[in-house]
Amino acid sequence: QRSADNGVTWANSPLANTANTLALNGVASNGSVIVAGGNGALSKTTDGVTWTAISLPRPTDMRTGGLFFIGAVEYINGQFVIVGGYNNSETQAFNQGAFVATSPDTVTWTLQPLALPDGFFNKIDIAGKDNDLLILHQNQAVQKMIISHDKGQTWTITDSTLNGGFNNTITIGADGKYY
Repeated sequence: QRSADNGVTWANSPLANTANTLALNGVASNGSVIVAGGNGALSKTTDGVTWTAISLPRPTDMRTGGLFFIGAVEYINGQFVIVGGYNNSETQAFNQGAFVATSPDTVTWTLQPLALPDGFFNKIDIAGKDNDLLILHQNQAVQKMIISHDKGQTWTITDSTLNGGFNNTITIGADGKYY
């Protein structure tokens, strides 16, 4: 849905890719707005009325018919950043992987694998500032923070210092700190 009056009233705004309606896992904007569906579908708009499907490349080792999932999308450091995962089987838990995809324009995408602990994830989110990107990752067994100090070119996985668990959301406050 979209609002043209600062949230007072709302109108339906059908997406270009109806698969997006299965799950909404993120919205990001730099003037263009992209909406990420949990099943890997992306749509883009500049006016909230007309939507265009975005084609996100799949990981090279992903099989046809495998499950593809977008966990979060943000506009950070002059680029759209998507973090997600995939499973090469619809029935078995094997060959799972995660990825980060970046694009300055929603047309050209760079996709790189992430070596997450224990493969897939239950919760994942991304935030960043300056050249830094921070991913929160959680699955049944572990919680990790995955950090990049070069706009996502290289990544370091660290143990989470969060005691117990975390929600699947991270943001940057007005004070420049992560919350």
